[in-house]
Amino acid sequence: MKKLTRFFLFMLPIVVMQFLYFATKTPKTAAPTWLNEVAEQAEESLNSPIERSVIPLEDPFDGQTYQMYRLSGSGFLENLANPLEVGRDLFYRINIDDYPWQEDNDYAADGHGSTSFAFRRLNQLCITGVWINSSDGFEPQQDNGEYFFTIDCRESEPSSFER
Repeated sequence: MKKLTRFFLFMLPIVVMQFLYFATKTPKTAAPTWLNEVAEQAEESLNSPIERSVIPLEDPFDGQTYQMYRLSGSGFLENLANPLEVGRDLFYRINIDDYPWQEDNDYAADGHGSTSFAFRRLNQLCITGVWINSSDGFEPQQDNGEYFFTIDCRESEPSSFER
C-alpha cells in the first residue's frame, strides 16, 4: 500500500503538469499567411485597426455555409476621403508569389453609400462590404462621417472563374 501511495504522489504532479502544458498548447485555428497580408493591407489602406473573428457565412451561389475569416473595422471620413474606392483598391496592392488578386463580379453590388465586391486569388476568396453611415439611407452624414467595412475570406474550391 505504501508503494502505491508513493507512486500516486509521485505521478500526480507529473499528470497535472502535463495537463496544464497541453491545455495551454491546444492548437487554435491559425489564420493562413495570405490572410495576414490582406489584413495588413486593409489596416493600412482603410486607416483602421482590424478586428479578426471566424464566422459561419452562407455563400449565395452554392448555398453552403463556410467558416469565414472576418476582418472588420470602422473609421471616420475625415481620415479617409473615399472608403468605397479604397476598399476595392486594396486588393490590387497585394501581390503574393506573383499571383495577383482578381475581381469576381458575381459578388458585386452597389447602393447609396455602400458597395460590396469579391476578389479571388488561386483558391482564395474574399468578399468585402464597405458602407458609410447615413441618416436617410441615401447620403452620407457629414456631421458623423463614419464608415464600416467587413472582409470575409476563405479558401475555396477552384472555380470556373476566368483568371
